[in-house]
Formats: sequence, structure tokens, C-alpha cells
Amino acid sequence: MSVCVVVCVLPCDGLATCPGCTPPLAHRLLEIGTSFPATHYGISGTVQQSSSAIDHLKRIIKHKAPSLNQHNVKRRVPRGFPAEEKLCLSDVVIWLLEQCGRPQTECRHKCMELFYEFIPLLPGKKSQSQWLEGLLKDHGIDFLISRFEGGGLLDQPTLRDLTGPFSVRATLQWMDLLLAVLDCYNTFIGLHIIKPQLILDSTGSKDNSFLKATHFFLTKLAAHGLTAAEGCFPHGERTSHFSPREVDQYNYSKCTIVVRLLEFASMILDKGDQGIWKLLEQDVFCSVFFDLTAAAVCEPSAVGFNTADVEVMRNLPEVCVPLLKALLASPYRSRLESSLWTKISRKSVEDLCEVDLYHPGTLNRHDQTEMVLSSCKQIHRAGFLSSILHSQDSAYGESLGSKLLMTVYKGIAPGGDRKALPSLDVNTRRSADGLLQLAFSISQQSEQLVELLLNTIMLSVPVSGGHSHNFLSFSHGEYFYSLFQTTINSELLRNLEAAVPRLMKASSENPSMVSVLLNGMLDHSFRERSVRKTQGQKLVEEVLRRWTSLQSWWAGPSSTSESKTATLLLLSKLLQIDSSVCSDVNHKAYQQVFSTFTLLLVDMNMPLNLKSQALLVLPFFTTLQGEPLAGLQKALDTLVASHFPMQSDEFAKGSLHRNNYMDCIRKLLDALELSQSPLLLRLMAGVLCRDGRHIMEEQFQTCFQRIAKRLVKVINVQEKL
Repeated sequence: MSVCVVVCVLPCDGLATCPGCTPPLAHRLLEIGTSFPATHYGISGTVQQSSSAIDHLKRIIKHKAPSLNQHNVKRRVPRGFPAEEKLCLSDVVIWLLEQCGRPQTECRHKCMELFYEFIPLLPGKKSQSQWLEGLLKDHGIDFLISRFEGGGLLDQPTLRDLTGPFSVRATLQWMDLLLAVLDCYNTFIGLHIIKPQLILDSTGSKDNSFLKATHFFLTKLAAHGLTAAEGCFPHGERTSHFSPREVDQYNYSKCTIVVRLLEFASMILDKGDQGIWKLLEQDVFCSVFFDLTAAAVCEPSAVGFNTADVEVMRNLPEVCVPLLKALLASPYRSRLESSLWTKISRKSVEDLCEVDLYHPGTLNRHDQTEMVLSSCKQIHRAGFLSSILHSQDSAYGESLGSKLLMTVYKGIAPGGDRKALPSLDVNTRRSADGLLQLAFSISQQSEQLVELLLNTIMLSVPVSGGHSHNFLSFSHGEYFYSLFQTTINSELLRNLEAAVPRLMKASSENPSMVSVLLNGMLDHSFRERSVRKTQGQKLVEEVLRRWTSLQSWWAGPSSTSESKTATLLLLSKLLQIDSSVCSDVNHKAYQQVFSTFTLLLVDMNMPLNLKSQALLVLPFFTTLQGEPLAGLQKALDTLVASHFPMQSDEFAKGSLHRNNYMDCIRKLLDALELSQSPLLLRLMAGVLCRDGRHIMEEQFQTCFQRIAKRLVKVINVQEKL
């Protein structure tokens, strides 16, 4: 690391105090930039310090750009520039363009960033693509290619072109050269600075060093280990032993190139035309490329990816899926499918139907199961899982999906002994969830799913931390739902037209489970705004359309306090998503919902603590007018007459009646403050005036004062208008 980096970490006290620093700014920046190569294998902290120093200088340069665009005889010329040259910011930008091809990753990325941000500072205020287009008109496309590939790939497009003997270091250095070029093309094409045909059409594929290097990598290195790389060197002794560190370094570099190459192919398929695709068929879109893509999707460990790295397994699909989608829409679909068929077959998926979740040997098959599930998930996201599984026949898809669903459902409670089920470990549960997602991906399973969820066969599992004779009992469907709630909710929401009618029909026979499922679906849809506005809105419509199907929950001999509470909970969640049913008397479900709400308020069999839950949705109904508002007032008056004492201190301190009464008052005050309803204001004023000093006098006064202040603000705004 150059000593100048340490000096430049504190270059000045700030822009306002360092106008004299302007002349040597470019010199400082360049010296820090050229010191980056030494940090490639160095300490990450030093790299971070260097990056921070450059960021500081970048801010100064942006501020001083007008003066840096003009020649100044007092300005010191940095190393590497002719002493007699009239140096300006444009010369620095051209120098940065050349540094973009450096094999050192940190330096390369920083130079690309500076190049992109400095171009708009130049005279003329051109965009990056316009500026580069003008540069290429004067210097030709070879000028740009030499900047990107001139770090060594132009002269050494393959390992066979290296003159020295084999070494792991030499191999890694050559791979760094290829990675640098891929990085440049991906970045510049991805940011629309250059068009792909500008680079790839410039020379024939036989004379293109980049394409030659890419084809060499694909055919000789991508699917092979260090031994294959060693065989490409014309000189040096052969060895069959490499240290684990050398193997890891090689695989890391190789897989980094694979990822960049897959991104390059996706970008070319998205931004290029068929002429470019045709040009690349020999060097890039060849059979080995499709085999590599299939391996990256289905067997990443075979390529060299570290499947034990969580980041790798999380991010690799985000590279593969866009490529699969692009290939699906290209003429290469059949070639990709042929490669995928060699990695994943119908039988490999059908074998998942035989998984025993509790069998000891299942633990040893986790990796294999996870790989099949991951590959199927990626292919499904790309949109052609059915094609890969030969399941154009819908009957086959339904059969396979049903088998996978039943594998999980029966697998969580195997055998005849349902009174002492062991708990599922984390890995097995994750695999089972993946199987369930795959089942839903292959075919729509909502009807069968609802039937399974409503299954009332009782199961028992030991209570965690308790004695061996303590068990927790619940239905098979409830246990199934508790294990895979997110996946099941997503499937039910995708098929609301089939799921909701079946749930509503079963509401009288299995009210508790129907309540759990409807509330779970509402909670799931409420978490994300996009889902809430689409599936959530549709779910509310489907439930309200069949609201009378739930009447047994609050009316009739079968209704209980639990079912009435479940009604209020469900209603509150429905109104959180769409409250229009409360204020729109023309809504088809308005009368049923309003009647349900008022009946629960006046229900003499419901204690006050349960009725308080109904007050949470009271503000939604206070916008009514005319007869409906009178009906609401009558229900509230009945509530007060039935449960409120004439004197607020009648109930003993600390008693349950007093606590319930105070909680109800709080909810009414909250509803008043939220709705600003004259109806509620009159109601609460009447409650307050029943005795000389109410036990919650301060809460009443605070609420009234807030309403008054808000009213004054509204009046002031109206007067100004």
C-alpha cells in the first residue's frame, strides 16, 4: 500500500477551508487509485480506508469541477502523464476508463464508479453514453476494447498462451483478467453506456479475444477442477495433489466468473438482437453453456459452488432465474430443456413422494432433497416446470401435486399411534415446507387442502419442557396449518374462489378451525400493501358475500362466547382491509354486517369485557346517517343502560367489574377521538355527567380538549381559505 493513502485519509478540514487544495486533488486521487492493486490480496480495512479517502476527494472534485475543467499552469501533473500536457478533468476521466479493465476487483469497481459520476461534470454536460460515443468516433472501437481487455487478455486469451509453468497463482491471475473484462462489459452494457453489438460486432468471433477466452473457459474450466487447468499449461510438471486452500481459491474464482457469465448471457438475451445471438452461438451459446446453466440450477456443488454458504444459496437463484426466463423466450429453449432433463427428471420428483419425514435416514438425504426442491422452485419461477416434468397432461400434474401434498400431510403424523408424535427438527420441517410449495407449484390443490385442514382427527405431541405424560392435543388439520402457515395461506389466497366457499360452508360444523384459517389469511394479506390491495381485497369481498353463512357464530343455540368473540375478531380484520361496507348503505353486505354488529352490542348473554372488543370497530360505523345512525345510537344506549353503573365508583377498586368498565370507557373515548363523532360525544358527555366526579374524569377531559384543539385548527384553516 502506497504511503500516500495514509496521508490522504485526512486530506483537509472541509470544502470551505481548502480552496488551495484544488491543484493537487487529481494527483491525490490518481495515486490512491494506483495503490489499489496492492490491496487486492491485502487487508480489507486498508481497502476501506482507501475507498473512504477517494469518496472524500470525489466530493471535493464535484464541488471544484468548473475549475478542474480549465487548465492551470500551477497545477502539478500527476505521475504517468506527460509533463508538458495541459491536464484537465477530461484527461482524468480517460485515465479512469483505462483503469476499468484492471484485474484488481476493488480498484476496478471504484474506477467504474468515478468514471460514471465524473462524465456529467465535464463541459457540455453529456450523458455517459453520449460522451463515450463521441470518444469512439475519434479513436475507434478498438480504443475501448484495448482499455477493457488490455490488462492481459488481448495477448493471453487462454491458459495455453501463458509462457510460464503451471501454478495455481498464475491460473488465478488469468481468471482475474477474464473476470475483469466480464465485469466491464456487464457494467457498461447494463448501464446503457454501450450497446452489445458495438463490441461484439466489431471483429469476427475468431479475432475476438474476449469470446475466445469465454469459449475456452466454458469448454476447459467451467465444469472441471484444478487438474484440468493444469493440463492447459504447455510447460511444467504435473501434480495430482492440491491443498484444500488452493482448491477453494480456484473454485471461488471460477464460480465468480460463472455468475458473471450467466449475468452476461441474460443481459445479451434481453438487450441484444438475434444477430448478436447468432454471433455468440459458437463461443457462448454452445451446448456446454446450457449444461453449465442446468448444473448451476440443479447441482451447484458440481460446478464448485459452496452450498454450505447461506449467501451463495440465497443469491445464486437470483442470477439463474432471470437467465432461465430469458432462455425460455429465446430460440434456445429446447436446448436448455434437454440439459435440464439430464439433471432433473420426473422420477427424481416422484421419488420425493416416498420421503419419510421421521426416518433416521432422511437426515442423510436432506442435501439431495434440498437440491431437487431448489431447482424445481427456480424452474417454476421461470415458468416451465410443467414442461421439464413432461406434465402437459393436467391429470398427471394434479396426481403428482396431490401425492406430494399427502406425503407431507401424512408424514407429520405417521402410523396409527397419534398420541405421542415426536417434534420435527428444523431441517426436516424446512424440507417438508419445500415439498408443500412444490406440490402447489405443480397443480392447484386448494379444494383438497381445505378438506385436509378441516380434518378433526385428534393428535398429541409432548409439551416442550414438561413431563413425559404431558401432551398437547389438537386436530390433524390444525397441526398441519401450524407447521406450514405461510405456505398454506399463500396457496389459499391464490385460489380464493375455490377455498372461501368451502370454508364458509363448513363454518357451522368446524367454527374454530374456519375462524383460524380466515383470520390467518387476513393477517397474511395485511402484511404487504400489494397483497392487501389485491388478494386481501378479494378475500374481504368473498367473505362478505357469504357473511350470512357465519350466522350460527353469533345467533342461534349453537353460538357461544368464543364464537361471538371470533366474529368480532374476524369483522375487525375485514374492516382494516376494506371498511366501505360500514359507510356504504348500498353495499350488498351492509345490512348483514351492521345487524351483526348491533346485535352483539345488545346481546345480554355477552359480558362487557367481550363487548368491548366490538368497540374497536365502532369508528367505522359512526359515519352513517339517518335511520342507520339512529339504530347505532339505540344499540349504544342499550349497552350503557345494561352494563354501566349510575355512579362510576359503584364497583370496588381492583374488582373485575370495575376493570371491565374502565376498559370499555377507554375504548369509547378512543373511538370518539378517532371519529370526532357528535353521536359519541353526546353519549360520553351523558356518561360523564351521571355523577359529580367520574373516576376517569381526567381521561374524559383530555379527550375533549384534544377534540376542541383539532376543531379550532380546522376552523382556522377554513377561515384562511
